[in-house]
Formats: sequence, structure tokens, C-alpha cells
Amino acid sequence: KHPAGSATYPQGCISLYSPKKCIFVINKLAIVDVPKIVDKYILRTFIPLFVMSFAVCWFIVVMQFLWRYIDELVGKGLSGFMLLKIIFYAALSFIPMSLPLGILLASLMTLGNLGERLELLALKASGIRLYRIIRPIMLLVVAMACGLFYFQNDLMIRAQVRMWTLVITAKYAAPEMEITPGVF
Repeated sequence: KHPAGSATYPQGCISLYSPKKCIFVINKLAIVDVPKIVDKYILRTFIPLFVMSFAVCWFIVVMQFLWRYIDELVGKGLSGFMLLKIIFYAALSFIPMSLPLGILLASLMTLGNLGERLELLALKASGIRLYRIIRPIMLLVVAMACGLFYFQNDLMIRAQVRMWTLVITAKYAAPEMEITPGVF
């Protein structure tokens, strides 16, 4: 016999091992695992916010690059395809800068939304620790950090080499790129 409804276990909670993993029986037909539902809900809330905030941060960083180097690239006789390749490789090299910003903004917005709708309060009142609530986001961020390590170690270096190779070959192919108008 299990002590369902006792002081350690909430009413309707059936757990053979510990009260931390609580399985609720609803109408004695369906079994619901509460921590998995909470994890899925938090990730469904986090991932769209992360995609949007990462895209915005990445766009801002790429625009900063364009504002800085646009006068060196445009109007020097380069084809549009060559300019797009340079911008593409430059954008790839800015992913490591914008990914942490996107993660930070998305996690703040996710937890802020949970707090605003009093869902964070309900989870804390049901006995779930804050670390347990944040755990799915932390696991996803650790997986993204491993992917970012591989990206920076291998792919970003190739992208930067290709970008600077294109820029240098464009300078030597069109020597007027080195001459700045109005400077003697």
C-alpha cells in the first residue's frame, strides 16, 4: 500500500519511490506525469522566444557590420553575388556574439511570462523547486553551448577564411578599392 493522500504525498498522487516524481491519476483512466508536462510547456514557451530574440540580435550585429564596412564594399565594382557571399560569411561569424544574447533575452522573457501569468507561483506552490523549473532551459542551453563550441572550432574559422579571401581577392581584382576618394 502507498500512503496516497498522506502528509508527504498530495491527494491523488501515486509514487512508489519518492514524492519528487508524482504521477497523478485522473478518473482512474489516464496517468499524467507532471514534471514531463512542465518541461514540455517551458520548452514550448522558450523556443519561439529564443528563435525571435536570436534573429533580432543577429540582425542587429550584421547591420552593425554593414554600417561599418558598406563604404569599402559597395561601389567598388564588385558583383552583387560577391557582396552577398561576403555578407553571408560575415553573418556566420557573428553567430557566437548573438547566440548568448538571444539565450539571455529568451530566458528572461520566458520566466517573466511565467511569473506574469502566475504560473511560476503555482509551480513553486506545488512544491517544484526553481532549479527544477529552469532545468529544461539549462539542458537546452548546454546542448546549444556544445553545438556552438563545434561551430566556433570548425565552421566559423572556415567562414572567416572564405570571407577574407573574397575581400582580398576583390581588392586585388579591383585595385580602385584601395584608393580612398579625397585622400592624397
